[in-house]
Amino acid sequence: MWRNRRHLVAAWTVLFLLLAGGCSQPASVSTTQPAVKSADAQSTSRPATAPALPERATLSLQAIAPKITRPTTRPADEKLSERVEPLVQEAQKRISAGDFVGAVDRLERAVGFEPSSPTVRRLLGVSYLGMSNFGKAAEHLRQAAQQAGDSVEVHLLLGKIALSQHQNAPALEALRTAVACSDAAASSPQAAEAYLLLGRLLAQEGYWQAALECFSRLYDWIEPNARAYAERPALRPVVLRPDQLLVQRGDMLVRLRRYDEALTVLDWAYRRDKSNPTTTRLLMQAMVESGRFEQAHKLLLQLAGEPSQKAQLARMTLLVFKGWQDRGMDPVVGLDLLGRALEADDSDLPSVRQAIGRLAELVPADFERTFAQQARQRRESGLLYVSGELARARGKDLLALEQFSQALEVRKDFLPAAEAMIDIYLSQKRFEQVDQLLVRLGKSLGESHAYFYLKGKVRMARGDAAGGAIALQQAYAANKEHVATLLLLADAYQMTGKPRDAEGVLLKAMNLPGDNVQVYRKLFAQYLARQEHTSASNVIEKVRQMSDDPLLARQMQAELYLARGELDKARAIIEPLQAQFPQNNEVRLLALRLLIGPPGSQPPPKDFERALQLLGEIIRQEPSNLDAKLQLAQLLERGGRTEEAIGTWGRLYEQNGQDVEIAARYVAALARAKKFEQVLVVTRSMLQQDPKNAFARRTILIALEELQQYDEGLGLVRQWLKEEGLTPPDRVLYRMVLVKLCEKARQFDLGHKELDQWIAEASIDEDRNNWRMLKLNLYVVADQADRAEAMARDWDKREGQDEGKQTLIASLLTHKKYEPAERVCRQWLREKPDSFEAQASLVDTLVQAKRYEPAIQTLESVLGRGAATRPVAGLDRQELARIRVLRHMLLRLMIRVGKHAQVLQYVRNYLVLDGDDAELYNLQSSSYQELGQNDRALEALEKGYRMAPDSTSFNNNLGYLLADRGQDLDRAERMIRRALADEPSQLAYRDSLGWLFYKKGRLAEAVRVFEDVIRESKEQDEEHAVMYDHAGDACWRLAGEEKERSAELRKRAVEYWLRSVELAQKEDVVLAEIRQVKKDTPGKVEAAKAGRQPAVAPLGRDAKSPTTQPKK
Repeated sequence: MWRNRRHLVAAWTVLFLLLAGGCSQPASVSTTQPAVKSADAQSTSRPATAPALPERATLSLQAIAPKITRPTTRPADEKLSERVEPLVQEAQKRISAGDFVGAVDRLERAVGFEPSSPTVRRLLGVSYLGMSNFGKAAEHLRQAAQQAGDSVEVHLLLGKIALSQHQNAPALEALRTAVACSDAAASSPQAAEAYLLLGRLLAQEGYWQAALECFSRLYDWIEPNARAYAERPALRPVVLRPDQLLVQRGDMLVRLRRYDEALTVLDWAYRRDKSNPTTTRLLMQAMVESGRFEQAHKLLLQLAGEPSQKAQLARMTLLVFKGWQDRGMDPVVGLDLLGRALEADDSDLPSVRQAIGRLAELVPADFERTFAQQARQRRESGLLYVSGELARARGKDLLALEQFSQALEVRKDFLPAAEAMIDIYLSQKRFEQVDQLLVRLGKSLGESHAYFYLKGKVRMARGDAAGGAIALQQAYAANKEHVATLLLLADAYQMTGKPRDAEGVLLKAMNLPGDNVQVYRKLFAQYLARQEHTSASNVIEKVRQMSDDPLLARQMQAELYLARGELDKARAIIEPLQAQFPQNNEVRLLALRLLIGPPGSQPPPKDFERALQLLGEIIRQEPSNLDAKLQLAQLLERGGRTEEAIGTWGRLYEQNGQDVEIAARYVAALARAKKFEQVLVVTRSMLQQDPKNAFARRTILIALEELQQYDEGLGLVRQWLKEEGLTPPDRVLYRMVLVKLCEKARQFDLGHKELDQWIAEASIDEDRNNWRMLKLNLYVVADQADRAEAMARDWDKREGQDEGKQTLIASLLTHKKYEPAERVCRQWLREKPDSFEAQASLVDTLVQAKRYEPAIQTLESVLGRGAATRPVAGLDRQELARIRVLRHMLLRLMIRVGKHAQVLQYVRNYLVLDGDDAELYNLQSSSYQELGQNDRALEALEKGYRMAPDSTSFNNNLGYLLADRGQDLDRAERMIRRALADEPSQLAYRDSLGWLFYKKGRLAEAVRVFEDVIRESKEQDEEHAVMYDHAGDACWRLAGEEKERSAELRKRAVEYWLRSVELAQKEDVVLAEIRQVKKDTPGKVEAAKAGRQPAVAPLGRDAKSPTTQPKK
């Protein structure tokens, strides 16, 4: 890095003296004249090859269709009745104080007296908006608009509601109507806010001329009305900083290619605030696009000395370079420019690499060698790196390695060069060189950010996500502003099953300076995968505020609509993007997703073939487009063309072997097709190239186990355990795999021998007890119960605890050895009659053996004596917790066997003794539901929820019951999402979310949720009849909306219903939902097969769905 600002400016000055052809002094952007007053004589028009502007871009505000006319109904000075006026006055006071609930209470009474009062309706809209109840707010405001529509405030509020729900078309109509109202004058802060919001929305939707008109009008209004506007929070920022509007005007002018006007406006904005990176980017773009390169260079010289511009210096350099390139700029000058930018700031490497890649396509043969020699003579790390990247882009990896190595000699901590060397070695699978370079960097860099970052990256590339996470955490501790570190750390957390940690890291990265597009994309994708659509929307808002990418926010919004199944809204974004950017492959891939439907669905044959054709075109046009190739492989799998899919994954693996995710997907595809012999071939090849590849090691062990080749697996694990430098997590993993393979191969003596050695070597009790647990389990698997019991007794005697007995019982139950487990439990109780652990273990054993009555009798006996029969006051927390656990176990067992009257009586008794036990209301509600008393069930859940509003079970159960009844669905959704925020992998909670979507009529989202739940329930052996019944109903209803897929969806519905009935028949304990499945679902199957309408569950009260009548 340059040591200080003075040296940086001096270096840039020398560079620009060269570029300017020997000017004696660098000039700055004029401080007295607009930037357009340049001596440059170049044309301000774009090259003739530039595509025409989209039609909508040049439309004036009045010309946008449909035409907006001023509403005819004007709000008069309304005379309120004597009953209503005091209520309205009190409500207005409460609104001013922020008491929206109190205001609604008064206004709802007022509207009962005067339902047609526009004043009352408007105030109700304001109040409900303050409570974030957008549905109610919009309802009252629309009625106010019908009765007195010529009101800027009413339409502004309707526009803000639509914007908050990302409904751009209604928002556009409402805001256009707002500014057309007769009271939309300069003196009205509401009118000013309407123009501000409308301008931003028009810009986002591509109506650039209309947006320019809005921003221009608002700019003219601000100075004479600043005091009134400053009272309105939405306007305060532009009142304090009106140059923000100048920047937005300049942005629209640049997009409209009116560069002279843009330069005038942006130069004025720049002179008012030289630290705004958006201003400088737009000013630079206008200069370059209009051919004013000398001015652009002078501006770039000024930026080099501005700390606030550091994050985008390389990008600005690239912008100037791109413009000059078209005019025959000397490639050496361009590369030198990039090298100097990199010396100043290496945080924007993607922009530098992009520029070098562009140059590499234009320079003559062997140019890279000549330039490499010049760079070695100059001995500047940035220039050496640039020469290496140029050689790499031209396929000269050996030369590239030489240049990167030279850059590291000049500056040992120059991370871009070290990372580039490692990338080349990894791509060539030269893992020995990777290890040697890391050792060398460790010696030269010590425990620095660069060393830990590269170490983490290498571990990740070798499939060791846990080790990668450790190294990257150390890197982050050393440098908290390196975005690449945070991105890799997020990947490591994701791969190790820590999605919330990954989210936290990405949120930190998102708040760092700069336009971090990769961060936005990764965080957005994570939220979509978890169906956290509100959080995904928040990322989109951040992108709109921060990103310079004109496409990114619109693409994300379309992806969100696709994920939510709102295909019409997605289409409304994607089709204009296709027209505006017909050759943009990201847009084309987005259109492809619209064509083929959500993951898990089967597109119609014609759409499937069209999608394959489109992907083929994209890949031929852009062979390096990895996203298109991934989508091709996934589409082939969805279409059942397994062999072609595997072939595609295989080619991707050959081309991107260092990418652990692609290797994992390839191996997973082989595993799904039961091609474990092929998995062995792939993993053996990976291990031959990189013997320490953690992913390959884990995968080959899985394949060997599937193929029952236990001896080879044992040999590999024992060999790996002898390696020096093995990390503790890897050592534990390999030891556990070794014991598992001994168990599978029934080589019990070998297992015991190894375990005895590990127990003797263990330095801490936790490790020692882990190996004891595995040894006990080996005895159980080998049917050596006597030896297992003897070991458990010895363990407990030595430690003075009961951990040995608990471990033994758990192992016996895992292997369904219920009789010996019960024997151990009863012996334990004879020794310690009051032991909570012994009591709970006996009950657990009896329940797993399906001996419910003895389990109930045991619990009633325990709870019928001692402290459990007295009020809880005075009990210590541990004793209270144990009593509650036993009570809950008893009640759940009674619910399972249908003893609901006893459950309700016990709950009443227990509440007398322990009124703070909220879970009792949950269990009470379950019995009420089983008895068909759903109102009482709801009342019980509401009581418990008020006591424990953060409880995941109450949030899920109450949310599900509300959804099932089809009432208060917005509240139900908040509750279910609250439960999922704490336990995102809980299948029952996700089923609740799917049922909530179904009741709301969001059928595509419901189907997607149910299919994910069903897939994972199969993997976890947790299939449930109700999940399948829900999925069947959702598929059947969705068939009524998606006509092209109706036959496929109805077929899937019947398959789900059949599986639901099959699972219901296997249930040994039949609860209400299972009884309902047994009663109703066979009839659905029969009706569907006969071509009649099945009796699927109704939607919620406010949901709408097209007819689902099948075609005859």
